[in-house]
Amino acid sequence: MVKSKEKYKIPVMAVLIGICCVLTYYFHTILETGRVFTHFFYVPIILAALWWRRKGLAVAIFLAVLLIFSHISVRDEVVTTNDYIRALVFIIIAFVVATLSEMIAKSQEKSDHLNTILRGIQNVNQLIAREKDRDRLVQKACENLIENRGCYSAWITLLDENRGFLTAAEAGLGAVFSPVIEMMKRGEFSECVQNALEQSGIVMVEDVTAARADCPLASTYTGRAGVTVRMEHGGRVYGVLSVSTPAEMAADVYEQLLLKEVAGDIAFALHDIELEDARKRAEGALRRFTEELELKVEERTKELAKERDYTRHLIESSPDFQMILNKNGRIMDVDEAFLCAVGKSREKLIGSSIYNCLPKEATEKAIAEIFEKGKVRNIELPADIPGKGTNTTTLSRCPTSAQFVASFFSWFSE
Repeated sequence: MVKSKEKYKIPVMAVLIGICCVLTYYFHTILETGRVFTHFFYVPIILAALWWRRKGLAVAIFLAVLLIFSHISVRDEVVTTNDYIRALVFIIIAFVVATLSEMIAKSQEKSDHLNTILRGIQNVNQLIAREKDRDRLVQKACENLIENRGCYSAWITLLDENRGFLTAAEAGLGAVFSPVIEMMKRGEFSECVQNALEQSGIVMVEDVTAARADCPLASTYTGRAGVTVRMEHGGRVYGVLSVSTPAEMAADVYEQLLLKEVAGDIAFALHDIELEDARKRAEGALRRFTEELELKVEERTKELAKERDYTRHLIESSPDFQMILNKNGRIMDVDEAFLCAVGKSREKLIGSSIYNCLPKEATEKAIAEIFEKGKVRNIELPADIPGKGTNTTTLSRCPTSAQFVASFFSWFSE
């Protein structure tokens, strides 16, 4: 499209200059008059300045020389000061228009470049919203930044909390970036990266080739500026973002703000990814712990069931009256013989106090010896069973697990 537009400019300009020459010849030679006809000259002068900027001054100079030369060679007797003034005005107008044209072109170029950068940042923000993989995030972020030639190249390096190298991604550099990765793996960072890590602002190098000749990337930055900024969120530095951009654009404060903003957005996304990974690790650890706990509970339940069944077997197989007590003196279980002897249901006995049958002080002392001191010897106590009179019970440790036996009618357990 641009080349097709350039093709018609030279023929059009040639036609306009030819018309100016014809007008000059016609008025000076044929009509032999000095009437003002040079107003038409401003058409090619202004167009040339707009199209070719300062190079277009050549048209203004040519027409100024044409006007003066025509007076000197054809009508030297009527040359006036106004002709010289007109010639000077041609050049001045061409210069002003060319200067304004250059300013407009630079402004437009700057606007287009910023719009391209902004589109890249918008793409990065969309990427942040959907991408939850760290490595893919930084790789695609680099690719989006160089899309539509917003930046010549872009690279990101990620660091841990101790600023040790984790990984890196690039776009627009290729194999030349490999030495940089190897250097960072050794804990060595370029001067621009070190400066960026030590400050929150932008680090800009207008001429990398001259200022950083020892940098492995210097050869790829010819005629370009390097802009580096650290990626930080919540006081945590996640790494650095570096791009190469046109030297005349690198110093633009808006471009720097945009790059700093996208670095912060990437850092925020990395922070979210870290939190999500930590949550998944915690959920995994909790799930494993729960599974282990459930397994242990299941195993312990089986053990307790086995002990309960064995204890029940001992209770029911004994000719004596038997019951199970906890260390607070509460009845936990009784055998059928005891239920028949006292004439009460199991539900009424379970949970009641043994101190209704045994002396409290002596029984508490016996329980303490069995539960707290680990005594296993038999301890005899008087027992008063309602309706059965006074008898004697013997307390001893149960031969299974942590349970204890009171021969005659009592077993003790936790």
